[in-house]
Amino acid sequence: MAIAITCILAGVATASSTPPALFEKSPILDHFEDRWIEIESFEKEKNMRAAQSHHVEYGGNHPFEILERRRLQQSMADNSIRTSDDSEKRQLSPWSPGSVYKPLRIHFDTTYIEVMKDSAQYSGHVSVLKTEILPRVAQRWKSALTVFRAEENIVIKNNQCPHSSQEQLTTGVPNSDLVIFVAANFEVICQSAKALAASRSCQADQYDKPTVGSIILCLDRLDVNDEQSKNAFYHTIIHEMSHVLAMRAIDFPFFYDHATGLPRTPRPFEPKQVTCVDGNVVRIAPPSSNTLKAGYTKRGKLFYEVVTPTVRQIVRNHFDCQIMGGARLENQPTNDGNCFGSHWEARLFATDVVAAIKVPIIQMLTPLTLALLEDSGWYKSQFEFADISPFGHGRGCDFVFEDCIVDGKIPEWGKGTFCDELSGPFSTPKCDLSHNYITRCDLVDYDDYPASVPPDRNHQYFPDHPVSDSSYILYYKDFI
Repeated sequence: MAIAITCILAGVATASSTPPALFEKSPILDHFEDRWIEIESFEKEKNMRAAQSHHVEYGGNHPFEILERRRLQQSMADNSIRTSDDSEKRQLSPWSPGSVYKPLRIHFDTTYIEVMKDSAQYSGHVSVLKTEILPRVAQRWKSALTVFRAEENIVIKNNQCPHSSQEQLTTGVPNSDLVIFVAANFEVICQSAKALAASRSCQADQYDKPTVGSIILCLDRLDVNDEQSKNAFYHTIIHEMSHVLAMRAIDFPFFYDHATGLPRTPRPFEPKQVTCVDGNVVRIAPPSSNTLKAGYTKRGKLFYEVVTPTVRQIVRNHFDCQIMGGARLENQPTNDGNCFGSHWEARLFATDVVAAIKVPIIQMLTPLTLALLEDSGWYKSQFEFADISPFGHGRGCDFVFEDCIVDGKIPEWGKGTFCDELSGPFSTPKCDLSHNYITRCDLVDYDDYPASVPPDRNHQYFPDHPVSDSSYILYYKDFI
């Protein structure tokens, strides 16, 4: 049995395959790798985001700056310092008509992959990335997110992030809201047989919004002559960008309330004893309960769910289940040091681009991921550009809270989504999870794979005849 669940690990996308050929590093890349390892080590040890906040000039016009002035005015009970200009700007809420938010501008700095352009093995990869895939990624996020733009360039801080020129440390990077340094085939990531890519933020503004990040790509996963491979790599980078933007457990404590301009989790942070999804008890500063809450499945499995307002309403609407408290995070650990989960629960959100799974289905930038980004307080999401996933759409609360298989059969609400046939040439053709392809049930018999060990009976849908699906998510009862 090929168990191919893939974890996209707190910024590390993975898939089962052979290890990539590592490119011999140029000395220029040592700087990038040193910064990466420093940040990674800090975040794993502290379970806290390493990106430090630095003041960015918004000209006093950022909505959070205006809200802060309003609070000061109210506390002083002195209307004399209020100006008509402030009054007008106060009406320009980023969530109202006439918003001052503008499309997100991403600058991909490709200096660190330029050293590979003269390589016969990777010159095509560099060209395809620069001319096709990265511009497409930038345009996708530009259409999906808006931000309040700064009045100055993004100046890279030398002690935190990589940089590719001295000008970036002094005059900064112009016409950008987010700078991403792109590198490839670093052994620290790509030596893994499963790795596709990894990413993280390394610098933020005074409201903790990421302004600089980095991404490492494993180029041996990309076939530049195959459109399907290029499209898959595009979705991998979309996934990684979501981690840079906000979708990491260690980012959740830094979220802001866009209605008040205040942190959702009070500052200074208060470390507490917290039980992680892997069962370890650690002392960390968790997000406030208005952002993240713990829960337990019927079988006693711990999970965490994002409970911010837009996320909660989006999932309720998607499943047509108004009792949902929020969106569950993946509770199968996807990397070391990730206490709460940094991906959506694959049992519910398998087709979301931020699900911790890599199988041959279409994964989408859904309203759920855009809702999380909006509820960070850092962006306004353009939901009209989201992809609506058919997986579980309108299926009701049973789809959310009940088993996929009941007494060995597909329940009424699961028909057309789940299956109960062993894989084979005569199994019934069905739509895949994304409703883009015709496929067949992929259940396999454990008896045919004696080296594989099935889960205990309490976590099997077919305990008298154990089977698994190739993605190992829909037929393993750890969710409920």
